[in-house]
Amino acid sequence: MAPDHSFLFGHLKYTAEFQKALPESTAINTGIALLHDKYPNGVWYLDVWPFSQPLMVITSPITATQMQKYSSWIKPVDINDAFMVLCAGNNTFSMTEQEWKPWRSLFNPSFSASYMLELAPLIAREAEVLCSNIRRKAQSGGLIEMETLFSSLALDVIGSTSLETTFGHQIRPNYLATVLRRQVEWFSFGSVVDPWKLLNPFRPLVIWNNKRVMRNYLGAEIDKRYAELKHGSTDKKQGPKSIISLALKEYASAPANGEKSVLQKLPYGQFKATLIGQIIMFMLAGHETTSTTMCFCFDMLFRNPETLRKIRAEHDEVFGSDRSQSHICSIVGSEPERLNKLSYTLAVIKETLRLQPPVSSIHDGNPAINLTDDNGVTYPTDGMKVWVIHTAIHRNPKYWKEPDAFIPERWLAKEGDPLYPFKGAWRPFEFGSRNCIGQSLALMELKLVLLMACREFDVTPAYEKGAPEVYGSPAYMVQDKGLGGKCSDGFPCTVSFAKA
Repeated sequence: MAPDHSFLFGHLKYTAEFQKALPESTAINTGIALLHDKYPNGVWYLDVWPFSQPLMVITSPITATQMQKYSSWIKPVDINDAFMVLCAGNNTFSMTEQEWKPWRSLFNPSFSASYMLELAPLIAREAEVLCSNIRRKAQSGGLIEMETLFSSLALDVIGSTSLETTFGHQIRPNYLATVLRRQVEWFSFGSVVDPWKLLNPFRPLVIWNNKRVMRNYLGAEIDKRYAELKHGSTDKKQGPKSIISLALKEYASAPANGEKSVLQKLPYGQFKATLIGQIIMFMLAGHETTSTTMCFCFDMLFRNPETLRKIRAEHDEVFGSDRSQSHICSIVGSEPERLNKLSYTLAVIKETLRLQPPVSSIHDGNPAINLTDDNGVTYPTDGMKVWVIHTAIHRNPKYWKEPDAFIPERWLAKEGDPLYPFKGAWRPFEFGSRNCIGQSLALMELKLVLLMACREFDVTPAYEKGAPEVYGSPAYMVQDKGLGGKCSDGFPCTVSFAKA
């Protein structure tokens, strides 16, 4: 199925028409999500030449789930090439299935839900710095661009958990974090194209220098950890090991049978080069998506005061009436498993990610793969970019009761309840073997931020009067310069202290 097609303009005029109903900066995913009633079977084509090869748009969870059984999907060449440059080398996002398997196997233990509990005290300490910054800004008054604070937090969390080092980016600019953000800004993704940067004759030099800085910085950290490992000094350290420390320990161990043995046989320099690219990948993907979700969580809580009351009540019940950050950090340090009792908090996060997923999924089609829509009609994928639009699936009324309403209780519903989520219809981290490896880290970080900030602060969005709205809020997803969507205008807010 496809919309009316123009010989000269393909579907470009059509896509421009449906975007007209939205603010100019709105992420295109949002516009496509509004078309579910026109294409109810969940699969349709868009011709967007000369900007891209044809798009096969997936808005059905049934069709999206079919994709999980195929391991031969690869990312489009233009996206792979961009990530190879952004990450200063190879990484699990860009790897083929054969390359990817041993690296994913290497990192899986570091991102397990159980290991995240060990890392929770590190994350709590970074969240404590965030709350200190919010507190200071609240005392001085004025507007706060919350996305900037959340982004700095997310970068510090990745530094603590990945490198076993503190960036301190929330306190003062960190060199690596600054260069990483600068590198992203020299690229154009989605609908954002900056011709002044793309055509700037100094662009290749800037990008090359940014890669050099990141390689040198991370290479020195990895060499340091590897030297400690070889001399046995890491075993004397207390607390959980960083992601790279665990990866290096596996690499240095005696080769064994299985997928990881392929990596253990690599020369150290080659192993280190890919490890650098992977750490950059964690930083790039993790900090933007998490900070964006934090913004939307607080917007949802502001617009749903009863939900805010319930989440605060849960925090009091699980962590006690002492709302000080030191008290929370102390409990998280000694009993991190208490975080697993925050079921309503997790429901708020999952419902926010349903309504405002920061990314989608895209793959190159394959001549050997055909997909069927909700009516069983078969569609070839050869020659297409297969684009799974998470926003459209998450708001599809065929699969969600009151799809545009914020109802965290749907995540606590029992099977058979009309609110109970349809299998495969919630996919902000995707499904299958190549799902997002960092989802446990992201959910842990989001839990801790809500736990530590919700009871102390009242966060009020402070958009200008008459600001455009999408889905009833001036806080909406935009396609900014970055890897995914962001909250409009950096989520400007005023903050006051919550009443006990």
